[in-house]
Amino acid sequence: EPWGRRLTAAGELRDARLAQAAAGIHRAEPLSPAQRDALFTAQATLEAVRPSEAHALLDDWRYWARPTQLPPQDHRWIIWLILAGRGWGKTRTGAEWVKERIESGDAKSIGLIGPTLADVWDQMVYGTDDAPGLVKLFDHLPPSQRPWVNRNDKKIYFYNVDGSIRAVAKVFTAEEPEVRGPNIDTWWCDELAKWQR
Repeated sequence: EPWGRRLTAAGELRDARLAQAAAGIHRAEPLSPAQRDALFTAQATLEAVRPSEAHALLDDWRYWARPTQLPPQDHRWIIWLILAGRGWGKTRTGAEWVKERIESGDAKSIGLIGPTLADVWDQMVYGTDDAPGLVKLFDHLPPSQRPWVNRNDKKIYFYNVDGSIRAVAKVFTAEEPEVRGPNIDTWWCDELAKWQR
């Protein structure tokens, strides 16, 4: 298999990421011939880029995501439901979508809502190495530009390079009797089947 091949130090990093992506796709859903060709094309692309470009490419979700993990092409949609099983990448997809909206300036006020407060903090905000939450996606930034989490107020602040606030995410749970009042422009609702209300 080409995934185990080692190139240079930068090549090892690229190969490892490609193997990780390929393994995730194999576990989540079968590869079509077109997807298999795309993986080999991705490997050729990674072999051709310089190390500085490779690091940027590693953080480019639109490059690595499967087409079904990207928002609908029709910009008139208002609800995007992802109904999929374990290991599909729902958490990563949701976090990357919110991150993309923050970085584009489309999201200023974000609502994160999950079954319980623990679920929101553990899955949506922080996540794991395999399924990074929203805050983890900003770990590559300098400390002064990383999100600041205020658990007491249930808010997460995202900053511009100059230190000004770019966006604020507010944490909600399905345990609350109702969510009213906040002017939210971007909602990420997780695990609807587990909501009690």
